Amino acid sequence: MLFDGIQPDDDHTTIREAVAAICSRQRDLFSGKATSPWSLVELRPDERDLIWLLEWARCLKSSVATSWLQSWQNAIVPTDGHIRGDACIGILLLLLSAEVGRREATEGHIWPALCRERFSQRYTEQLLFVQGQPTALHKDALEAAARRFNPAMSSVSKA
Repeated sequence: MLFDGIQPDDDHTTIREAVAAICSRQRDLFSGKATSPWSLVELRPDERDLIWLLEWARCLKSSVATSWLQSWQNAIVPTDGHIRGDACIGILLLLLSAEVGRREATEGHIWPALCRERFSQRYTEQLLFVQGQPTALHKDALEAAARRFNPAMSSVSKA
């Protein structure tokens, strides 16, 4: 299990520890270097990880989400140093999207499966989705995560 021992409802600490677990698994998979494109599936999340992600989403407070989504400053992540705040929450949202999408989405319709009452706080859902689509902050966080956790992608986007 990727998130073994991490409490899904401990606000900022949860996000820091979950991102540290993702970074650790990524380092293990790529011997410390992920220089070519890789997939979240390579992290090998299991059903317990999906349950953890769903619980994290359910417990995510809008104030916590706002602080990470709007943070372009570096957050200190255990074992991995400094990672932008929006990339931290973005990688968790991306993994949640991938895992829910793999199981519940239909072709071309991932967002309805994800925003279907996954976030128990109305303001959290409104912060992340508008009319069933991700908000600009949500999309920016997903992009920040893709850039941070896939160095090959960030070099392509600079070209």
